Amino acid sequence: MVRLARMRKVYFIADAHLGVESPEREATKVEKMLLFLNEIETSASHLCIVGDLFDFWFEYRTVIVKDFYPIIMKLHQMVRSGVEIFYICGNHDWWQRDFLRDSIGIKVFQSELDMVLNKKRLFVAHGDGLSGRNLGDRLFNRMLRNRVNVSLFSVLHPDVGVNLGRWLSRFSRRNNKRVRSHVLLDFARERFAEGFDYVILAHSHSPMLHREGENVYLNVGDWMNNFTYAEMDSAGVRLHQFDG
Repeated sequence: MVRLARMRKVYFIADAHLGVESPEREATKVEKMLLFLNEIETSASHLCIVGDLFDFWFEYRTVIVKDFYPIIMKLHQMVRSGVEIFYICGNHDWWQRDFLRDSIGIKVFQSELDMVLNKKRLFVAHGDGLSGRNLGDRLFNRMLRNRVNVSLFSVLHPDVGVNLGRWLSRFSRRNNKRVRSHVLLDFARERFAEGFDYVILAHSHSPMLHREGENVYLNVGDWMNNFTYAEMDSAGVRLHQFDG
């Protein structure tokens, strides 16, 4: 469990899937995200990236995909300015090693984050793996994360590896239907029963802020079509759309 000792504002974003669309669409996404990060930098104490910032991510020992450089360096600048950044891995964050943690200063969580914020207990996760959990999806994800396969992939030239990785990402998207919103809401209610006050998920690309008494279910939405984000402070949590 992570307890946040200090808090101004905590922001949540998810599902940018950088690298998946046309160069024009990617340029728009990156520009809007840089504007957003610049805007929140002075007010944020924390930023939570709730998975799938990149559509395909693989950490070679010495190579980082150049298309991601502006966002990565902005995140590094924010860390240096005092913003604490948490990254909760999603279903496209297959091969995280230590670059974001050691070189950029981001705290990486492989599956979920249990944290206490303003006397509220939060469960934060991407939300993949909840729709049926069929055998094909499990085997495909297990294959991707197999250490032998990861080692073999790292031998490929980065130009070959990145193109193959993007093909695998598209294959995964076609064969892994996004979880329906009501499934995520049911999952949130199970976490409420375990004692969590807030459940924050993503993955469905469907922004939602749902209250049940003192409990709150939030779906952050996405940074592809909706350009939504959440903001939390001592007054509670709010869902916004960023218009740039």
